Amino acid sequence: MFVSVFLRHKPKSKKALKVFFMALCLCIIFFRSNVFAKEQETNILVSDPWLYVIVKFIGGVYWNVHPFYFWNDEGNLVKVSKVSKGDYIFVPYRELKEIKRLGISPKYERLVSIYENKPSKLENSCYFLDPSMLPFIALGVMRSLSAIDPSHYPYYQRRLAEFQTRLDSVVRVGRQLLWNVEIFDLTGFSGCWLRAVSGRSKQIFKAKHEIDGVTPEEFDEIISQIKSNKGVVVYSSNLPKNLLPTLEGVPLKVKFAYPTKEEDFFVYLYEFNLSIWNAYRSANF
Repeated sequence: MFVSVFLRHKPKSKKALKVFFMALCLCIIFFRSNVFAKEQETNILVSDPWLYVIVKFIGGVYWNVHPFYFWNDEGNLVKVSKVSKGDYIFVPYRELKEIKRLGISPKYERLVSIYENKPSKLENSCYFLDPSMLPFIALGVMRSLSAIDPSHYPYYQRRLAEFQTRLDSVVRVGRQLLWNVEIFDLTGFSGCWLRAVSGRSKQIFKAKHEIDGVTPEEFDEIISQIKSNKGVVVYSSNLPKNLLPTLEGVPLKVKFAYPTKEEDFFVYLYEFNLSIWNAYRSANF
């Protein structure tokens, strides 16, 4: 509008010309800020907290990413977000049970699954902490974001490349610290990461639900064998309280800490490696 007025009625003085261009600049700034605000109104809710940290990293500055569920202080998943009109919802794969748990219809038009069906590679309970699986998952996230926002595809590609570079770096540093350190995983989900950085990790429980069925007598036998090997024990808050007294006599142990919502994923992984190294070093140096 201002341009057409300018073409029909050219300002006759420098002062009028200056006022015109100032008004034009203000209009452009106002328009761009409105567009940016509208973009920022679009949220992504992510069903799995581990997937959330990946979507948040790849999505970067272009999305408001929130977890649908997140860990509380006891390590249990609690609902922390609710769906608003226009939100995208990201799930790892289309599973009717999971979608109903979120309280949405399977036909929800902004439901985005990273994979249409559960890939066989995702059968392992620790796949979100598996260095060989994480690039595979991050690639799926990049493709999903690009499908709903193709204009920023180059940006998502760069974030994917950065994800891979930083993952390689934190694994390499982890191996420098922990290679050949014997680690016993009692969490049921961090064994993949520990094997990658130590080469000598043993996953005592294949999944978290296996821990609940262990009796104190069975657990005492497990801990006795671990003590004889002088390894580092990694456990989590999911360990039943009636088993905790048995851990008191274990000199080398690290309590697994879940990432916080705002924590950088790779800083978190580095700190996890370092906590195990500090426990091991305290008894061996």
